[in-house]
Amino acid sequence: MGVHLSSSSRRLIERAIRQKYAMVSVSPEGQFRYPTGRAPMKQLGYDSQIIQQLPRDVVSSYCGVGNPFSLGHLEKGERVLDIGCGTGVDSLVAAMKVGRRGMVAGIDMTREMLARARENLSRTRLSNVSLQLASAEALPFSDECFEVIISNGVFNLVPDKLIAPLTPSPSDPQSPCQGEKPKGLGLLQWPHSAQSFGTNSARLVWA
Repeated sequence: MGVHLSSSSRRLIERAIRQKYAMVSVSPEGQFRYPTGRAPMKQLGYDSQIIQQLPRDVVSSYCGVGNPFSLGHLEKGERVLDIGCGTGVDSLVAAMKVGRRGMVAGIDMTREMLARARENLSRTRLSNVSLQLASAEALPFSDECFEVIISNGVFNLVPDKLIAPLTPSPSDPQSPCQGEKPKGLGLLQWPHSAQSFGTNSARLVWA
């Protein structure tokens, strides 16, 4: 799963990803074959009550290859990391599932997508979501920080899949995480296969 890339090749890939998703942040329709909007969320099995509670403009910004919440149940009070949060829809869904005692941290490497996610968050009354500019290969959190890690349509964009998201960068003093979390289950899903495996700290739910 790991790919050795030169620094110049890595920069070219990251630049292309940022340019592509900067356009997606404005309007996801027609940018790729990912399902977008309300209808695909229903087809993918997202909780219909949560869809109803989210503002229409937020739901219309959804784009993903699957439903990570179909692979595992989120408990009240859990801490969730959303890698490649995009417009933030999955982060908001997760925040509603874990409730006020839980928290969700969403990261994205594209400033425009993160701006859209923050705009979407501002349209809700949720106070348990934080959003940061960061890469899956250099997480701004200490290790064993979350019970659950989710990601939707992002794993294919990460060059070094062997280290992400299992190796964090040095701890951010502003990190919302404190203390160690129990070992858990990892779940990987992409368009044509799914895998589960144990991790040292969190359940991974990839779509």
